[in-house]
Amino acid sequence: MDNDQQEQKPKKGTVDRINDWANRGKSAYKWGQRARHPIQTFNAARAAMGIGQAAQQGATLTGAAAGSSAAGSTAGTAGASTIAAGTTSALGAGLLTIAIIFFIIFLVAFIIIFPPFAGVGESAPIPPGGGGNGGNVQINLSCNLPPAGPPSGNGSDCPIRGGQVTCGSYCASGGGCGHCTPAYLASYPENTNICANSDTGTRFGLDIGAPNGTEIILPRINGKTISYSLIDQANTGNGFIQYYDGLDSSTGTLYRLQLHHTSSGSGKSGVSGDRGGIIGALRHVHVQLALRKATGLEWVDAPLWFCN
Repeated sequence: MDNDQQEQKPKKGTVDRINDWANRGKSAYKWGQRARHPIQTFNAARAAMGIGQAAQQGATLTGAAAGSSAAGSTAGTAGASTIAAGTTSALGAGLLTIAIIFFIIFLVAFIIIFPPFAGVGESAPIPPGGGGNGGNVQINLSCNLPPAGPPSGNGSDCPIRGGQVTCGSYCASGGGCGHCTPAYLASYPENTNICANSDTGTRFGLDIGAPNGTEIILPRINGKTISYSLIDQANTGNGFIQYYDGLDSSTGTLYRLQLHHTSSGSGKSGVSGDRGGIIGALRHVHVQLALRKATGLEWVDAPLWFCN
């Protein structure tokens, strides 16, 4: 018998190597199942495909040489199964990750387009230094708190010379309007939270109508000249609020004056009669006044202090 016709014997360890390839294919399959990150899953599938193809090729060649067709078939089947399982795992994990990413993008876009409700009415920001009890209160208040008016006669100025009151307070209406009353909130429902917050003092404010660009003066209070220090300004979306701390040096009484709907940078420190701001929006100035006490700000009914 010549060499071409002589039966070739399988090399030692070939069957073991076939089994080893099959086991590696199964390990790659498990690796693909456990993968969660898309890149890791892709690598797992690629490794599984490589091992499976190697096992299938090796099984065919070695099985033919060794006459072990059953072992070759088993290894080939294991390789093919590994390819399918790895691919399925990669596709499943990748699709899930893509779905999660698209959901997060949608959620962020929704929040940006439709932000949580926030009022930008008369008072908007909490005044510097806080004051009040810091919590929400019922809007339907009795009108004996805070103080109904100045401690003695009224010699206070109107912050707009010759100005016309267009809206009074909750307890002292004017111009057919009262801040934070049911009729007011029906027209300006966005101010409901501001009216209910005891810190803002909106319901005790006073609106004085005048064209945009009109000068606002720092008023006398109770007939006394007050020294005013500009402490801050805030943008509410409806113009700026000018915040002043006031001092009656004859009595030591401390005040907080707020002028709303003004132009940015139009406020400056001074004394009664000086310019305190310029109307910059909504063709009126909203005025609030509080007594500064150790416990915080005690808002007063501005219509009873000014322009009467």
